[in-house]
Amino acid sequence: MFTKMRATIAAERRRADEAVRQLAEYRQQVEQERRQEREAFMAALAEERRRSDEERQQMQQAFMASLTEITAQMTHLIQQRNGSNGDERNGS
Repeated sequence: MFTKMRATIAAERRRADEAVRQLAEYRQQVEQERRQEREAFMAALAEERRRSDEERQQMQQAFMASLTEITAQMTHLIQQRNGSNGDERNGS
């Protein structure tokens, strides 16, 4: 009778040990998946940041080009106005 009980206890211990081993493997897999998800998220975030910086830089360049064009047009108009004012004075 004790032999049968010992065998049953040993079998239960093996099953418990196997369950613990499987649980450890599962935890390791979950941790690895979480790590990979975190790395993928960080990579996507870095890419979005890079795109945003690039877009901001392009917008700034476009703004500066527009500002330069407007300044040139204003300068031209001022020169025209001053030129016509000068012509009126000379003609009077």
